[in-house]
Amino acid sequence: PMLVDTQLSQPTPLFYKVSGENDEQMWLFGTIHVGDARTENLPQDIYDALQSADALALEFDASQFEQQLMEDEGLMQQLLSTYYYADGSTITQHLTDMSVYAMGRQMMKFAGQYNAMRPSMWSSTIEGFYLDLGYSLSSENGVDNQLLKLAQEQEKTVLNVESGIEQMKMMSGFSDGLQEQMLIATINTTPTQYNAQVEELYEMWCAGDEEAFIEYFKTDDTELTGQELVYAQEYTKAMETDRNAKMLKTAIGYLNSGDTVFYAVGLAHLMAEDGLVNTLRAAGYTVELVTF
Repeated sequence: PMLVDTQLSQPTPLFYKVSGENDEQMWLFGTIHVGDARTENLPQDIYDALQSADALALEFDASQFEQQLMEDEGLMQQLLSTYYYADGSTITQHLTDMSVYAMGRQMMKFAGQYNAMRPSMWSSTIEGFYLDLGYSLSSENGVDNQLLKLAQEQEKTVLNVESGIEQMKMMSGFSDGLQEQMLIATINTTPTQYNAQVEELYEMWCAGDEEAFIEYFKTDDTELTGQELVYAQEYTKAMETDRNAKMLKTAIGYLNSGDTVFYAVGLAHLMAEDGLVNTLRAAGYTVELVTF
């Protein structure tokens, strides 16, 4: 077993019990896709809830998706179509600023990944590369991976809230302008800055302060004008509004199923203004914060 550093305190992440008037019940857990040794040392209440649940629902089980890709040629073709342009055009024809292309290409070469994919794919590749350069956190230790391991050991049903293809289609479906903006933001961020932001969010996740997250996920477009505002709204609609609405439908489906589901999705999907905590309450369910 890994030696857990006793200096690392136990995290107290946000965890909720959801119940309905007809004894429906669900657990709601906010995840973050990175972690360190602390994600293996959660409060016992969380492990007990997972143990007693009928199923674990994760935003998206990457290992299962990789398995499906190996077995399903059609799915693989769908995936590739999100990486490249159907009309055979290349990234340079979809960017307005060639210095962005030059900088992006350089970063992609550092990442050992250079090819002429869409700008949105460049952004996520470069961010993944930045994360690998940081030494303290890894996606391997992400809490969703830890929960998945436990669920598999307990031979639990694992449900996917979203499909891998859906997530990729969303990213590749952004307008050219928004994809360029995202790539500019990525290449204007140093690996050190990027990792500092991720670490700050992770420490917040460990602390599990509800108020801090409600504040953190508030959408503030007041400073933006014109085209910037249009891109921000496009991004928010795809990344948050549409997904959160679907996640609410999914949650209500789980509550009505008669099973107790341990529903674990990214914290933003819980704590945003249109996130699950608010929308489930608005739908008439009781959502109680579990305190440790």
